[in-house]
Amino acid sequence: MDAKGRKQASDIGAAIQHSGFRFTHIFSSEWCRCKETTELMKLGYWTTFQGLNSFFQSYANKQDTLERLRFKLDALTEGVTLMVSHQVIIKAVTGASSGSGGFVAYNTHTKRRKVFRLD
Repeated sequence: MDAKGRKQASDIGAAIQHSGFRFTHIFSSEWCRCKETTELMKLGYWTTFQGLNSFFQSYANKQDTLERLRFKLDALTEGVTLMVSHQVIIKAVTGASSGSGGFVAYNTHTKRRKVFRLD
């Protein structure tokens, strides 16, 4: 991750902290860039989750990855969860992409989504 990406992660985390919003669970892909993003956001305790790893160029098995993620999403019954992942995962689950410096809020029950971007 370059300096611009680090600043974006820090700025998104600061904006969320400033809002007073808190997450019940925070998960990150096992990949270094996602873990660094999650750490820089400084939103609390987090853990890695294999179901968030990228399957772009077959780095992981797409079917297995999405199955793990769907199982995890189905098991989450309370609160709001933050998941730091890759564009291919986000697009596969939500149908939306955020681009660098942005994120997608997605309701797994209603299937509604909202894309947010830094200005």
